[in-house]
Amino acid sequence: MLEDVPYGLVFNSALARIVKVPTPVTDAIVTLHSTLYGQDFRAANPLLAALGLSTATRDSLLGRCTAIAA
Repeated sequence: MLEDVPYGLVFNSALARIVKVPTPVTDAIVTLHSTLYGQDFRAANPLLAALGLSTATRDSLLGRCTAIAA
């Protein structure tokens, strides 16, 4: 849980938020586990900030993927 939630579920939820796909069940699971463990799993993944996902847009995300594939 200590890796799967912040690095899996939180990361996937952040990507979905960028492309405006709701993830209510994933978000509820993250909230539940954060409560059970007494940790803020949304803040536990330093990659989100390092990758700038909080300010990313759909186009910027697609641009990153396209640049990698080229």
